[in-house]
Amino acid sequence: MDNHLAAGWCWLNTFDKDSNYNFYHIDQHNDLRTNAPDDVIKAIENQEITLKEYLGLSFKSGKRNVKAFTWDSYIKQTKMFYSNWFLKSHFATQKFCQDKELKDKFIIDMPISFHDLYDSISCQILETEEQWILNLDLDYFYRDSIQILTDEYIVKVAKDIKKAKDGIAVMTIALSPECCGGWDNAFQTYNLIAPILGLQKLNL
Repeated sequence: MDNHLAAGWCWLNTFDKDSNYNFYHIDQHNDLRTNAPDDVIKAIENQEITLKEYLGLSFKSGKRNVKAFTWDSYIKQTKMFYSNWFLKSHFATQKFCQDKELKDKFIIDMPISFHDLYDSISCQILETEEQWILNLDLDYFYRDSIQILTDEYIVKVAKDIKKAKDGIAVMTIALSPECCGGWDNAFQTYNLIAPILGLQKLNL
């Protein structure tokens, strides 16, 4: 997907609602905002919902109609009704990650140092009994639309993800062209990791 706005919908249509999972978030941003009232989010619990319905879910804020799921609010608002999908949560972001919100504070069990990612994924994922949600945003490798980690580093991350594949229930990938300096950069980075992970390359 172009960003992680629809990641929660992918999880809703992939997972057993009653099973336990851990969560591994690799992203330039922590995506831990909340914006929707509880009753709006709870309305889709245990319901089948199409992508169009998910993206269109909204609520009134004053005179404005506000989207219930946004690119930075989907994690905590999915956890609101399926907390068993986030038994352990590991976050790899460019800055030390913590949830500063008072409401429904999200516990991060392990923040991952920015330069240690490729040595961390497989050992952490494979040491647990539960399967993992791996949530990868390609803007992790960029800052101010400029690639700040080498192609070699990105390949090492992809190889470590492949090594961990037996422990991964699903992986969602966001291209985030607006944070990677455009579609060309996003596709170039995706196409570095795609063959390693057995995914089809993308063309503009």
